[in-house]
Amino acid sequence: SAAPLSFLSSDRMLIAAKGHSVRSKSELLIADALFYHGIRYEYEKELILSGRTIYPDFTIYCSDGRINYWEHLGLLEDESYRQHWNYKKNLYTSNDIIENYNLIVSKDHNGSFDSRDIQHLIQIYHLK
Repeated sequence: SAAPLSFLSSDRMLIAAKGHSVRSKSELLIADALFYHGIRYEYEKELILSGRTIYPDFTIYCSDGRINYWEHLGLLEDESYRQHWNYKKNLYTSNDIIENYNLIVSKDHNGSFDSRDIQHLIQIYHLK
């Protein structure tokens, strides 16, 4: 399993509408949008791929039986964060979890995040 990294702080002080804590304001917006749309999800649920354990930001259970994963990338300017994301992305890809298919990726842009992007992603991935 991947060792905890410095950006994965356990000091979570943001509480989502569903009642769990999240790591960032952007993840809070995503969690609350999923919750208020009635979309079943789990936050940072353990996932074992190729014998390695990772924790997708969101595991989403669609009403038609599909499972999607949502990763929000908030610290891409940090080298260790970027390296960890590349590791996870390669692990996803090698296990048929493909970006723009069953892997949703959202990003902060220079510290900013537009919550309308969440609504757009929920629509185009037919998560309801």
